[in-house]
Amino acid sequence: MSATAVTIGKRFCGFPDAALGGYVCGLLADALDVKEADSWLRAPVPLETPLEIAVEDGRAVLRDEETLLAEAVPSELELDAPQAVGFEQAQEATKSFPGFESHLYPGCFGCGTEPAEGEGLRLFPGRLDGGAAMAAPWTPPSDLVEGADQIPRELVWSAFDCPQLWSLIRWEETGEDEAWVTGQMSARLDRPIVIGQPHVVVSWPIDREGRKLFAGAAIFTADGELCALSRQTAILVSGGGDSLSKP
Repeated sequence: MSATAVTIGKRFCGFPDAALGGYVCGLLADALDVKEADSWLRAPVPLETPLEIAVEDGRAVLRDEETLLAEAVPSELELDAPQAVGFEQAQEATKSFPGFESHLYPGCFGCGTEPAEGEGLRLFPGRLDGGAAMAAPWTPPSDLVEGADQIPRELVWSAFDCPQLWSLIRWEETGEDEAWVTGQMSARLDRPIVIGQPHVVVSWPIDREGRKLFAGAAIFTADGELCALSRQTAILVSGGGDSLSKP
């Protein structure tokens, strides 16, 4: 068994007191050093807190002392990629991002409007014409990852999280005291996401089973080449939680 100490900075928040789910899942996929993985969130992951990632028997786990927070295993993602969306089309779609009018937490690392360029991903998905899919243009700036020329795994997984949740929020109504929270993510990385190059993030709702809802997301180059693909399971909970909730 190998173990590594990790502290997730407040920059990588979903809500003020919890890490973004996609970031956590990506950290575990990175610990496994695999291009495809399934990851489960078992409890809210605290920020600015010493934690431990351990790899044991082909499984990566994140713990706060004895509390299991998240885990991941290598996998093979079974999901068809959608049709690529052009960069100009995504630029038009992002104008209708619901979070511009009402955002539960504008400080979110993934889709928050408050973080400056290079401090957050600033992914603002808007509805595409003719369906429930959404798209956001994304040109990762050079100051997002110091000294790197491509986006690391944990930020690729982060880029999936919020667009998937927004597609579910716009597809399924929730009650006043209900929210969709990320429960599980699977992802496959096919090619590097190069810093400074234009990309498009596409997300779409897939299905619902009771209090579980499923969404997909894909990241393309501006030329339509698939870079990465993801599937997320969101869970409907009462009383809010670590999610974007209803705008």
